[in-house]
Amino acid sequence: MASASSSSPVASTSTPVPPEEEGAPSPSKGIKPSSQQNLETAKHRFVGFLSNYEVYTYLKELKDSGTTGGHGAYQNDRLYQLSTNTHMPTLIYESLRYFKSHNSPCMVQGPEIIENFLGKLNEFNLTKAEKLTILNLRPTQPVDIQAIVEESEERLTESQVARILEFVEECLPEVEQETGGIKTDGESE
Repeated sequence: MASASSSSPVASTSTPVPPEEEGAPSPSKGIKPSSQQNLETAKHRFVGFLSNYEVYTYLKELKDSGTTGGHGAYQNDRLYQLSTNTHMPTLIYESLRYFKSHNSPCMVQGPEIIENFLGKLNEFNLTKAEKLTILNLRPTQPVDIQAIVEESEERLTESQVARILEFVEECLPEVEQETGGIKTDGESE
């Protein structure tokens, strides 16, 4: 006679439970259905890699809109949540200062420039992260490409590396070298 436990549809504790979909909220964790929908919408709205230009533009918009210190009009809005963070004004200030003082290529890029450049990089077998790193750093030497692209010796020929550098030179404007208020000998102006 078979025991009741052998015919039970409940899995034993030794059988691994299939993992939930990665990043999906679980109703068992106390998230209401309407909140779960909002979370899913927000999750898809804020997912992906960003270029330094996009980060710079976003932080500049936050600074210019004045939502970094006070209370926003929409308490459920992501901007409101950011504005109530007491460290956000410092984060914005320091990040913008970093981009400016280090003559980041993002200071002279724009949406059209980025779209054109990334379109030209499509002919190479590069990952999104590698493309964005090239965009963000604006490499000028083959050794820079070798440091950015994983296993570049196997994946790219010397002529392909040279073409990538040509695209960088052709598509991405050069950043004017400024000292950012600091003299090169270490004394401030």
